Amino acid sequence: MKKQTKTWTTLLLALFFGITVLAGCGGQAGQDSSTSGSAAGESGTQTQQMENTGQEQRTFQTPNGEFTITGVPKRVVGLSIQSLDSMVALGIEPVGMALPPTGVPEYLQEGLKNSTSVGDRREPNLETILSLEPDLIVVEDNYAGPIMDELKKIAPTISFRANSWQEAMEHHVLLGDILGKKDEAEAFVRDFEAKLDEVKQKTPGGVSALGMFLIGDAYSMWLDNSFVGSILTSLGADYALKQSMLTGEEMTEENKEYASESRFVKLNLEKLIELNPQVLFLMSKKDDLISEKMNGNPVWSKLDAVQNERTYEVDRNIWSRGRGPLAAKLIVEQAPSLLYPDVFKK
Repeated sequence: MKKQTKTWTTLLLALFFGITVLAGCGGQAGQDSSTSGSAAGESGTQTQQMENTGQEQRTFQTPNGEFTITGVPKRVVGLSIQSLDSMVALGIEPVGMALPPTGVPEYLQEGLKNSTSVGDRREPNLETILSLEPDLIVVEDNYAGPIMDELKKIAPTISFRANSWQEAMEHHVLLGDILGKKDEAEAFVRDFEAKLDEVKQKTPGGVSALGMFLIGDAYSMWLDNSFVGSILTSLGADYALKQSMLTGEEMTEENKEYASESRFVKLNLEKLIELNPQVLFLMSKKDDLISEKMNGNPVWSKLDAVQNERTYEVDRNIWSRGRGPLAAKLIVEQAPSLLYPDVFKK
């Protein structure tokens, strides 16, 4: 962010909070606010009647500690695809959204048609967020660090990132609880798990599968405990790349960071040949398909998945970036017929 922009942001925030103080507003609690007492009930929330406002103060246990907020948020800004996915699943349209470079994911467009863009998810526009007067901001852990303090000055801010479908569903229930939609969130999770079990009971299992994408010319392969890896494993697939398989040489400092934060690693084509999955899910950009890029490569053509025409281009926003409940549901709808075509017909 340019220095001038940061200066204007600071001035705007200072003006905003100066007016708030003069008006005698009580304000709202931000991320990791401390509270006394223990969590009560299944929701893990603690409630306390506020003398000045008459609204409940509610405390939630999150992946990053306690989060306290007053009342039920009505104006929410989502700065991650996961949070936008979860809100759309709950029937809530955020007032603001941050997006990947490719824009609004197609599968979320209908639920976000009236939301205001606040810029790129890696560097959202703080002035635009401020102008929307949010009472909750939801951000992704990976991108929260540099702007977290500034976001908290605008509104209570919570951050998380799902690295498996189980985490995605836990976060969905958490966000649903915060937004007063816990019952709806829990119902979604029950339906998802029932569908997952229904599919798995019909599958013969045993097929080896791998999900991958490209970062430049680097082969980026999802691990078995990643979002897509956890779903394919739960569908009975023998996921081809497990972290325990990686050699010390392959676990570079960069790969250790990727494996910890996002659960993928960057490896060479020879490793892919070694793994040789029966089914390969390719998460490409629409205008730069991996299958077309690799067409004619003599090493690529040695893969069983390529020889047997079992490489599948899939929507990167759903299979890689989404990491939310709707994305998980769509993968469970799409993957069975690709993994087990003899059992599940398209």
